[in-house]
Amino acid sequence: MKHEDERASTVRRVDHIKQRQAESAIEALRASNRKLDSEGRQTLALLQLEKESDLKLAEDLLGFNTGVSSIPETGMSSPGASKLDTYKIFSPETEEELSQLLDFLVPVIRRNFRSPHYPEFCRDLFTRLAHDLPSNEVKKIGSSLVTLSAKKA
Repeated sequence: MKHEDERASTVRRVDHIKQRQAESAIEALRASNRKLDSEGRQTLALLQLEKESDLKLAEDLLGFNTGVSSIPETGMSSPGASKLDTYKIFSPETEEELSQLLDFLVPVIRRNFRSPHYPEFCRDLFTRLAHDLPSNEVKKIGSSLVTLSAKKA
């Protein structure tokens, strides 16, 4: 009888220990989930802020000002033109800085590729950008686009 009581007591202690371990594990998982939820909300908020900032910058760049601009307006003749030269990225002086500007602008513009107006926009953009270039440089651009077209065909 004494042996059975000791065995039952041991089983109760083991069960109690297992229950405490399970409760500790559950609480740790809950704490982890709360931390992940908090981090997820922070990440989502940062992504939303980045998206809004990118959209605002694109609006300012492309002249689609829908509200008060965070970039001061200038007397430039282009509609919506902003004083972008106050931002270092928009005043490139080296080939590397031009490359950084390209790396910045392409994703901002490319986000709109699903728009039915995007092809027309690209044609207009390339034409306007190449307007002041010498004829031989415009031909090089045209050749690059023909090559791209052939690769896609």
